[in-house]
Amino acid sequence: MNSSDTYLAKPPGTCCLQGSIHSGDPRGTFTTISNVETYIASPPDGKSNGDIILYFPDVWGMFPSGLLIMDGFADAGYLVLGLDYFRGDPVWKHRKDRNDRTTEPGFDYEAWKKKHTAFADAVVPSWVEAVHTQYGKPDTKYACVGYCFGAPYVCNQLASSLCLAGAFAHPAFLKEHHFRDLERPLFMSCSQIDHTFDTESRNKAVDIMNQGGKTYHLQLFSGVSHGFALRGNMDNKYERWIKEKSLEGIVESPSTPQCHMVGFKYHCNRGRVLTLCSQITMTPKGFDFTGEVAIVTGAGSRLDGEIGNGRATSILLARQGAKVALLDYNLDWALETKRMIGLEGGISEVIHADVTDEESCRKAVEKTVELWGTVHILVNIVGVGGTPGDATVLSLPAWDRDLRINVTSMVLMARHVIPIFRRQKRGAIVNMSSVSGLLGGNPSLLYTTSKGAIVQMTRAMAAQHGKEGIRVNCVAPGMVYTPMVMGRVGSEENRKRRVGQNLMGVEGTGWDVGWAIVFLCSKEARWITGVVLPVDAGTTAGKSDRPALNEDSLAEQNSGVRNSKL
Repeated sequence: MNSSDTYLAKPPGTCCLQGSIHSGDPRGTFTTISNVETYIASPPDGKSNGDIILYFPDVWGMFPSGLLIMDGFADAGYLVLGLDYFRGDPVWKHRKDRNDRTTEPGFDYEAWKKKHTAFADAVVPSWVEAVHTQYGKPDTKYACVGYCFGAPYVCNQLASSLCLAGAFAHPAFLKEHHFRDLERPLFMSCSQIDHTFDTESRNKAVDIMNQGGKTYHLQLFSGVSHGFALRGNMDNKYERWIKEKSLEGIVESPSTPQCHMVGFKYHCNRGRVLTLCSQITMTPKGFDFTGEVAIVTGAGSRLDGEIGNGRATSILLARQGAKVALLDYNLDWALETKRMIGLEGGISEVIHADVTDEESCRKAVEKTVELWGTVHILVNIVGVGGTPGDATVLSLPAWDRDLRINVTSMVLMARHVIPIFRRQKRGAIVNMSSVSGLLGGNPSLLYTTSKGAIVQMTRAMAAQHGKEGIRVNCVAPGMVYTPMVMGRVGSEENRKRRVGQNLMGVEGTGWDVGWAIVFLCSKEARWITGVVLPVDAGTTAGKSDRPALNEDSLAEQNSGVRNSKL
């Protein structure tokens, strides 16, 4: 084991001395493999798929809850083998009695961990080889599952060649190299609050796997703590549900159409499926933002229930799995966005911010990091129509104010997220411009100037930060119909005229802009930076209403080839 890097999932703590012992009658049997007592759970008659799961227990060892979990894997068709590397000395036996949640007097927990870790490190490789030799067949496929103490043995197996896939729940004893050395897919079942594998550590693990191009899925539960998958209170309906969903997430009978042969399937909490079969390669769902943290400025909308660019972007990022910090000067607008995200089961928090004030921007970024450990994405959407008119009539104080809202705010937010991006060697910024920043013709000098400045600012930032792994892009929406426009468009005739300026004759919405932003923020756009993307139904591509000239017949006369079939 590499001891030079730091723990991400820390050694088991005092919480591992607590928990419930579940009731039930395990149906497996015990045998000895490689001189280690081993529990074997066989699939029901007629349900065997011929494959094997290696089970690495938590600090409670071969206790009823763990045995019943192994039986659950066996019910899905697998032969399950779990070794007792605690040799009959699980940590729960050092409680005063079965119902007590404290330890017996004089119990040296640290010495207990050291003794059993040394034995497990030594015996697991020979035990795995013995299982392979005694129980495997030429066509047998292997996976591995570990809880708490067992997590590093899962990762070690996934760094070698035997197991095709692995999973752990509420892990302990994991270091950076465990994630860096992965060669096979990993499924992680975690609780949002876990002192052993906290948010910052979990995010760092995800970053390591992203940088290494690893295949992984993260299942994240709120409202439970370390040990939820094995030692929760089964009298609590929510804890029982979480335990069952963790088990289902790790392995499930292969009856869905996504898997066309018997094999391992991993589900995350948003329904994404990864089939873990050697003969089948199914890539994870595109635009998966699980584990990502995003800041969206201007995340509210001016009208309740209506969808502007900021609200659409926030909802879509959360829908794809990101945790979203909703920044807005108007708390009510942002709270409505949070409510809409919550209805879909997404994760977001409202942060009051004045993005024209640097200290407010700094505090907003700090609050996001406090909530979720880091930031991966910044979407700068805040903007106003601003002072109207040409240079002879506009208000200069309003000009200064509006440039600070539309342009300087983006610099201030970037100033405080870029150092975070640098540390993690990746990050994505998307700035909101407009077709008015690409074309003349808008009656507002301020709006056109500020949106044009954002275009060039985006290109400059992309050039400055590309080598740091930071991508900076820009969207330039056309005349979409959003709450910002609804109150200013005037007549229905004027609204139709706006639509008539694009090549498709179709009115755009905040959703159209939001999806473009989601793409630019995604890992799928990893090779895209410095792009100014018009989202305008072809407005900037040209016009379709040019008057046609009469036919030019010169070439027809000289060649004898007719210009048309008519």
